[in-house]
Amino acid sequence: MYFLTPRGQHPNAQNKMLMNGLGAWVGFDALDLVETLLTQALLIIADSEAGSLWHSKELHAKAPGPKELVIVDGAGHMDFYDRPQFVGPAVDRLSRFFNDNLGRATAATGRSSTIAAE
Repeated sequence: MYFLTPRGQHPNAQNKMLMNGLGAWVGFDALDLVETLLTQALLIIADSEAGSLWHSKELHAKAPGPKELVIVDGAGHMDFYDRPQFVGPAVDRLSRFFNDNLGRATAATGRSSTIAAE
């Protein structure tokens, strides 16, 4: 577990799970209703070494709208937290995705927004 390693450890991360919610946790399906509810553009950035890669692939297969799955070779899930060789390219891809998709939405609706620098 990342939060128990020297790289990610924090005193408040005790890696404990309360068992009183186990039934709800076991019965939870994060991909239920994806086909109905996930209508916006979707970018999934996953790592090739993750045990959970199948989740990303299944989400990509079920999502009905514009979508893209980017698999980063050689990365592990926790590498996206703080490894520059993986974080940088992922952020660059996110930036392009947001520019492409949010720009289209703004142009289509005629709305615009400004964020003031502090």
